Amino acid sequence: MSRGDWSILLVLALFWGSSYLLNKIALPGFPVFTLVFIRVTLAGGLLWLVLHLLGKPLPRGWKVWAALLGLALMNTVVPLSLFSAAQTTLSVSLTSILNGMTPIMAVITAHFMTTDERATPGRVIGVLFGFAGLVTVIGAEALYGLGGHLLAQAACVVATLSGALAGIYGRRFTGLGVDPLALATSQLLLSALVLLPVSLIVDTPWALPMPSLSAWLAMLALTLFSTALAFVLFFRLLARVGVTNTFLVTFLLPIVAMVEGVLILGEPVAPQHLLGLALITLGLVAVDGRLPRKAWLAMRPNAA
Repeated sequence: MSRGDWSILLVLALFWGSSYLLNKIALPGFPVFTLVFIRVTLAGGLLWLVLHLLGKPLPRGWKVWAALLGLALMNTVVPLSLFSAAQTTLSVSLTSILNGMTPIMAVITAHFMTTDERATPGRVIGVLFGFAGLVTVIGAEALYGLGGHLLAQAACVVATLSGALAGIYGRRFTGLGVDPLALATSQLLLSALVLLPVSLIVDTPWALPMPSLSAWLAMLALTLFSTALAFVLFFRLLARVGVTNTFLVTFLLPIVAMVEGVLILGEPVAPQHLLGLALITLGLVAVDGRLPRKAWLAMRPNAA
């Protein structure tokens, strides 16, 4: 990856890493589906306005829009809803650590569903470390089905699988010549259409009290930075560097989220969370492969 690609990755990490904190602040004022619906609706509307001002059209053809609906479900509706629901019981730090499984899931799905991103020995080792970290984070709850938060943790894992599948599925739009901005706008607008009836039926938002100012401010930040701008950067990076490299962003998400959770919300971090994060990080290092290769090359002259 070039320096420009790494710059995009760092900004994306900041935007998505902060989304866990913003979600935690917004959730007391909004039910889960209503929160996600407002978030994608405002973000989609904002991007559509930008698209219109730039003179760029939305994609055309029912086949493209049918494919976009699948992307909207896998990349937005399912993961955002599951992570938001999980955060009603899980801390900012724990949710972000579990999201670190996304690139591990990406390696597995890319191996079976693509021809150019097969699993290498390093990536297989990374997957093993990642799952060891996952079991460590969840602990005995994962092994014995105990604990009140097991369902929330499982929801996070399913969300990472959905996100990994979306990364592979989204590659097809590069071949179709769909502009990254138009792609982000379209999937957000479709997500809003899917979530509207769900929000109305499940949450009945008209019967709820008005959210606080802090909840609205968190919602606006989620909309602008963690959704609208983040998805544009995501699809641009996906088209340039591929699925596995794009999901390296999750190297940094737990760090951003954990620091914000501790400093702003005063959340505690359990030792098993830090150990699990370390194992998942080792898995991501193995998946990436660059650091082990550099270490090996640095050792070869000494070995000679």
